[in-house]
Amino acid sequence: MSAGRDRRIAAVHRSQIRRRLASLSEELRNTRAELEQVEHELAIVAWEEEQAAVRAITADDPYSKYQHKEALKHREALERHRQVLSQDLRRLEAEIDSLLDRISHA
Repeated sequence: MSAGRDRRIAAVHRSQIRRRLASLSEELRNTRAELEQVEHELAIVAWEEEQAAVRAITADDPYSKYQHKEALKHREALERHRQVLSQDLRRLEAEIDSLLDRISHA
């Protein structure tokens, strides 16, 4: 009776791990897609910021400097967001690896 109970508990445990893996895999796909989108947007924003920097230097007027400052803030915000997404990817991948190890040893 104890061996049967242990097998049922192990089966439930594996089922929970599989559900968590499915959830994490979806989250990983979504995070990768968002990171790809942010990197694309960052390339555009970086180019715009560089253009604004050139205008701020050549025009030497307050509005051009303001535009550059705002473009730089936007670029920095996107870079921070990209960093957070990269950290999320590493965390998700580590958690998935850990669950795969658990399920393979169960």
